[in-house]
Amino acid sequence: MISSEDYTGTLTNVGPAEATYIVDLEVPLATGMSVNPSQITFTEVNQKVTFSMEFIPEEKENRGNQSFSKGCLS
Repeated sequence: MISSEDYTGTLTNVGPAEATYIVDLEVPLATGMSVNPSQITFTEVNQKVTFSMEFIPEEKENRGNQSFSKGCLS
């Protein structure tokens, strides 16, 4: 059985006091992914916001010859 992996992160606003960021996912082959919240709004400088991500691998049959996926947060 394939299980998902959950991660939690914290963002700190180093930009303008009023700033909104929206998640834009480019999901690797045969991987499901979710981010919560999908939109983060900062109201002050140095404000911290916590978010969570879930990576959900698909069954091997859906990956073809791919044995891994890679990605990055930016």
